[in-house]
Amino acid sequence: MLRSALFTLLLFSFFAPLYAEEESSTQEESDKKNLKIELNEPLYKNGILSTTKGGTVKGEDFFLQAQNISYIRRQENGKSVHKIEADGDLFFLFKGKAYTGEKIEIDAEARKSRIYNGCTTVEPWFVGGKEIELESDGSGIIHEGYMTTSENERNEWSVESTEVHLSKGSKVKAKNVRFVFVRMPLLWLPSFSTDLKQENRTPFKYRFRWDGLGPRVGISYDLFKTKHFRSELLFDIIFRHGLGAGIATNYKSPTSDARFKTYNYAAEDFQNLFGEKKLDWPRYRFQGEYEDRYFNDKVNFDFTYDKLSDLAVRGDYPSVGFDSGRIMPTQATFSRKTDEWISSLNTKVRVNNFQTVKQQLPLFQFTPRPIKIFESGCTLDSKVSAGYLDYRYANKTHHVHDFHSSRLELSQNLYRNFLLPGLSLTPQAGYTLINYSNSPQRSDKLLAIGKVGAECHTRFIHPLTHGSDAIEPYVDYQYITFPTVKPKHHYIFDLEDGYYRVNMLRFGLKNFFMKETDSNFLQRVNADIYTRAFFNTPTIGRTFPRVYADASWKATPSTAYSVGSAWDTQRHNLDHLNVKSDITVSEDVAFSVEYRRRNAYSWRKLDLDNFNIDSFRSEHRLRHSELSDQRNTLLGKLFLRFSPDFSVELNSRYGFGRHHHHEPTHYQAYEIDTFTLIRGALVLKFSIQFRTGYKGVFKSGALKGMRPAWDFWLGLEQPRVTTAIRKIGQGNYDN
Repeated sequence: MLRSALFTLLLFSFFAPLYAEEESSTQEESDKKNLKIELNEPLYKNGILSTTKGGTVKGEDFFLQAQNISYIRRQENGKSVHKIEADGDLFFLFKGKAYTGEKIEIDAEARKSRIYNGCTTVEPWFVGGKEIELESDGSGIIHEGYMTTSENERNEWSVESTEVHLSKGSKVKAKNVRFVFVRMPLLWLPSFSTDLKQENRTPFKYRFRWDGLGPRVGISYDLFKTKHFRSELLFDIIFRHGLGAGIATNYKSPTSDARFKTYNYAAEDFQNLFGEKKLDWPRYRFQGEYEDRYFNDKVNFDFTYDKLSDLAVRGDYPSVGFDSGRIMPTQATFSRKTDEWISSLNTKVRVNNFQTVKQQLPLFQFTPRPIKIFESGCTLDSKVSAGYLDYRYANKTHHVHDFHSSRLELSQNLYRNFLLPGLSLTPQAGYTLINYSNSPQRSDKLLAIGKVGAECHTRFIHPLTHGSDAIEPYVDYQYITFPTVKPKHHYIFDLEDGYYRVNMLRFGLKNFFMKETDSNFLQRVNADIYTRAFFNTPTIGRTFPRVYADASWKATPSTAYSVGSAWDTQRHNLDHLNVKSDITVSEDVAFSVEYRRRNAYSWRKLDLDNFNIDSFRSEHRLRHSELSDQRNTLLGKLFLRFSPDFSVELNSRYGFGRHHHHEPTHYQAYEIDTFTLIRGALVLKFSIQFRTGYKGVFKSGALKGMRPAWDFWLGLEQPRVTTAIRKIGQGNYDN
């Protein structure tokens, strides 16, 4: 009671002049300057109210707590001094933001503060420096400042700057910036600005790789970033070759669906100076994607381009944000879809002379909605296309000649479904007309074919207690007439030109088994056993060349199995066999195992159900072409997450028993990726890629075929796994 009474008396005598001075002020100004001071065992001397026993000072928009506090209100050299000084176990809350430090000085009149060796936090960032100057609105300047997510006094990493500007909120802008890891400076930038609450990573990444070009260090920097636009600066130091630099941009229009991404990169390959490589200088890649919608979103526009100095650029200098494993087409496409029709206008050109490209200059396609033919119940499908096609081979391809021609196509198909007692029957008939203005005989050609066919199936269903079992026998007949022009007498631009006589019957038995388990999961087994019969087709050795069996089994919510196979009845062995298992053991363990086999007569075709080439070319000729590629392959994928901050991915491929033109009998490849997160922000990735038995792989001595790489960047997210890994197991049951 005595300490409390004494403190109240001292406060009254100390603040009496202050209250008198503020009587002329408005009530609002009086509230802003009003302070509530609570000190343990306070002392008053020469206009200074102080304590060394701890206390607090509360204002309208701040709170101060410290071991040693001095409240100063007096005249010094004829000037009024009104300030607060504190140190020791310092805690300062101002404008909703907390600060700590060694010492603080507060100008109570100007409402400005200065914190020495201070630090504040914008979750999860820590921002501090040697001296923090705070203005009355909460903005300020940090001298010799730093930013980090490390909670330790000795930071594992930090972003350091001679001067950091703080906004009222969470935005910061720094000058003369250095990125420091374990007290070692790794990067310097002239300036850097960001919003700590919106950013989930710092603007730069580092990577170390060892691949076909030897060791390299790469740096990427977010040069400019807003809600709708981002530009990233790229820089590589390739110790055995030279320097590389580029810029990648990503734009999303705030007012429309327009998107535009670019990647522009150039490198100086010093190996040319020593004659180790004969590549043009500089080596470069310019890549872009643009898409938008027009006329009230009725017309879509897509545009892509990809220009490279040489074919090896895509592997030597992997791009950022694009699929560098393939070269994008350089083309522009307008398309429109309505309830009554779909149309597109596409223009494709060749910009890289090492590519083989079917140029479309341009190509128009139109597909109307299937229509009913009066009251007959028949449905008519139609397709129209018109364009000028120019097939240009890569410049270094030997024994081939470029060709070009205008191409007009009309294709129609008429079908009708009959629902008979216990039976569904769908006959169909149609034709295709294709006119070429040019041909190998230097004259125009009109290709015409007719098509007839029928599909018939029935279904027997056996209800089960918690599911059903259905058996569906079916027959599907297809006949394509001889074309009016043989394939060698007209140009073949793609699969839609390679028509030839087909007389084929497919028949088999499908089984659909569904059962609900105790965990309310619908277990499914789908199977299809069938064969194809070819009539009057001398190029195919037997009427029934193969018997097929395909099946899939979704056994549990986290496992799936599938098999696809065919028996070669002429050679009495497997035509092909593909067996795959996808298993998710837990949230932290998932794997996939697959075996693939094909014999020398299992052709590599884009459409496995298209038999035009089988009917036109003999087995002997196809056997000695690129379509024949006998091999066995084992594939594996494994994902392991040892902790929320550490995971490992493994992808492997092993091939053996290959018998192909001048190709290795055995080949193997694997990739191991490890991810870890340090202090919630520093993401580390270590990768090893290994390949042998492939043509054109690396020849770098002890590291032949091996490409190790270190990547690390700053971010605030968990290590992310690849799409392929995420789809193993549970990812297969999204439907």
